[in-house]
Amino acid sequence: MQHIMENMPFSRSDHQGQLSWTQLLQASKNRRVTENSFHNICEAYKRVDKCLEECEKTSEHSASIRRTYAGLRFICVEQKKEFFNNLPCLAQYEPVAMSRCQNEINQSLAGSNSFSAAVINREQHNIQNRLGTLCRDLGNMIKCIEPVTRNGCGETAAKMMLKFITVGFTR
Repeated sequence: MQHIMENMPFSRSDHQGQLSWTQLLQASKNRRVTENSFHNICEAYKRVDKCLEECEKTSEHSASIRRTYAGLRFICVEQKKEFFNNLPCLAQYEPVAMSRCQNEINQSLAGSNSFSAAVINREQHNIQNRLGTLCRDLGNMIKCIEPVTRNGCGETAAKMMLKFITVGFTR
């Protein structure tokens, strides 16, 4: 899984784990790259999930780790057929949404990076505040991206995209 993620177009940066709008935009411009990336991620996810399932017998932490990947489980297992049926359209409209929602995406990325830094650095006094900011920023990003997706790809694709964005925070 790590090998796949390290070879993603947006992961080759000096700030490991932190994404920028420019990196996301570059990756979204090529529909084939987007589609291939999701196929590769899902294949890697299946291998990792199988391994974690086996580890559950010996480690109390593997179930927690599996919950961390809830968004990937959603698109790679639970809604795989529907997701990959909608993926060509989602990939087509991704650059449009990225262009229209640049400010909201940047703010969401900054909030995500700030929250991640607080967690990594164990800044307990900042985590709750940064999580609140991240949730607000994700909400604003969703409000911007959702109409672009709905107008371009329809109701089903829009609902799936919204669920994918939020599922990792609710499981």
